[in-house]
Amino acid sequence: MFYLLLVLLVGLLVLGVVLDNTPGGLLIAISGMCLFFVILIWSVTYVGVKSFINAKYPAIVETIENSRTEEMSEIERAALTNEMLEINSQIASWQYWNNTILDPFYPDEVMELKLLK
Repeated sequence: MFYLLLVLLVGLLVLGVVLDNTPGGLLIAISGMCLFFVILIWSVTYVGVKSFINAKYPAIVETIENSRTEEMSEIERAALTNEMLEINSQIASWQYWNNTILDPFYPDEVMELKLLK
């Protein structure tokens, strides 16, 4: 990550020098890079949450329902509870951020997810 930021800063400096002859060239370069990263972060976040909703969540719910009917040891039950806690905290976080100004970053289907019990 450090090297990516370093390359970004060097690229901005080079682009700023190239665009130095135009008024506000450095500002244009910085604005363009910010726009690029916002679009990149938006798409990665949106696709990640969407894949969780469509693929992982139904599989996790089914696994939990099947595990309740089977005989489980205390270690397995503790591991399952720990995993449910992590998933519930992630869902709650997505639902919170979906109600803020960052709403476009998260699909609205996040609000329909139920916490695991």
